Amino acid sequence: MLTHEAYLDTLRSTRSTTAEWRAVLAGFLVLRLIDAWLDDDGHLVPRDSAGLHAVQEALAGMRDKDRERPILCELVDMVIQSEHSGVQSIASQMFNYGQILHFTNQWGLALDVFASLLSHALAVQDQLTSIWAAIRLGLVLNQLGQMDSSQDAYTLASQWALSTNRLDLYCIAYRGIALNYMYLGHCNEAERIIDTTIVEAEAHGLTDILAAGLHTKSALEVSRGHYGAAIQLGETALTYMDRPEVKDRLLVNLGGAFVGSGDHIIAKKILSSVVQRTEEDQTRQRALINLLEIAAKDRDRVAFDRRRCELHGTLVLPDLQAHYHLYLGKGHHIFENPIAARDAWQDAYTIAMAHGLAQTCTKIQIEMVAAGEVPPKLISQ
Repeated sequence: MLTHEAYLDTLRSTRSTTAEWRAVLAGFLVLRLIDAWLDDDGHLVPRDSAGLHAVQEALAGMRDKDRERPILCELVDMVIQSEHSGVQSIASQMFNYGQILHFTNQWGLALDVFASLLSHALAVQDQLTSIWAAIRLGLVLNQLGQMDSSQDAYTLASQWALSTNRLDLYCIAYRGIALNYMYLGHCNEAERIIDTTIVEAEAHGLTDILAAGLHTKSALEVSRGHYGAAIQLGETALTYMDRPEVKDRLLVNLGGAFVGSGDHIIAKKILSSVVQRTEEDQTRQRALINLLEIAAKDRDRVAFDRRRCELHGTLVLPDLQAHYHLYLGKGHHIFENPIAARDAWQDAYTIAMAHGLAQTCTKIQIEMVAAGEVPPKLISQ
């Protein structure tokens, strides 16, 4: 049986009197119930079993407003009501549960859910579920800065997709590989893959994948400082998008492009609207970090301090942490606090280096040189 260490670690580090602890406990017990059910070849779970009672009691302890609760309840119902079923019957809700976890910034738990689903799918040779689980796993690992493991997951997904003639899933996994290359600073390789994905998606009418490819190409152009091209690509991608959360992620990238181009008025309008309406923590935090950068560049001390306070202590993902400290350092430098600026930039560089975020390291070095500071890499030499 799987151990679900991420859940155990979270339970150990969270106060047992909180709603967050009860939600994690319920998720852990549901996953253990599913493990036992699948290990028993999907036989019916007795309604009077002690394990089931513990799960139901944990679910009853969750708040009605907890977004995970309805999905966890559905998973338990499937286990109770299904005879001789298996992975396919619970895969959709497991994906939904994992997505809610990463929407709410619980990336370690999301990783556990997708890894568990992949393990169960591989055990019964369910290729379609395995491909999707590997793609989701690759995304979470990418966001957590575990690039080698992410690359492995995306590569496996792309190979399986090719073997089953699923061009759509192949393109999704292939784009994930490009994202890893981009974070690692291999922009030419990333661009080659993205361009191939865009061509294939357009040729086969894969609209969602075409939009995602254009979004990624836009982000790549932002990283290169080609802001006009990034804006044009982003605006084109928007015309293919329907889902609000997907649009908001792209709008944050567009906001960043407008910041780079110097149009802070449009950037603030775009980013502020995303902050107000998005339900995805990561998207909101990316928008707030861009607004922190704008406040620093505009020498708006009140806005800078407000954004800094909103973000302080909330960031989980390494890329977001590094960029937060990067712009925190920029603000401190502009507001004539050189020691705090140097400390913030050192923190940014340490985080970026630890996770192989070469592109972010370069940005930090450029920022420090522009401020008359010696970048950490040069100091170490």
